[in-house]
Amino acid sequence: MEARIGDLFEPVKGERFDLIVSQPPCYPGSEGPLFLQGGPTGTEIAARLLHGIAEHLAPRGTAVVHTSLPKGAPVPEIPGLQTVEYTPEEGEVKGTRHSLLFFTHGSGARQIVIGHALWGRGLI
Repeated sequence: MEARIGDLFEPVKGERFDLIVSQPPCYPGSEGPLFLQGGPTGTEIAARLLHGIAEHLAPRGTAVVHTSLPKGAPVPEIPGLQTVEYTPEEGEVKGTRHSLLFFTHGSGARQIVIGHALWGRGLI
């Protein structure tokens, strides 16, 4: 294992990976501890991360991202990647939903709603 420090994918520019795992900060503005603050709306850092996944995912790779998205927003679609989102449709911050996003090469996007009582109980 090798650790690198930098801004999102900058330290691994030009490299591809079989597995990408991330839980970017997702709280809006100055809500929550500093390490959870994801920008003015809470989605800015996650959006930057999602934008870079296709460039860094190996041909048979998988990316897993746990974040919060605005409630009612569409499942994120990245050209060249298939997205499956698991969500209880509720988030810790009002107006958001928890999202566990899986990305693989392909196309399309779908959402699977998990009851809030079952979320986080190892059912995924």
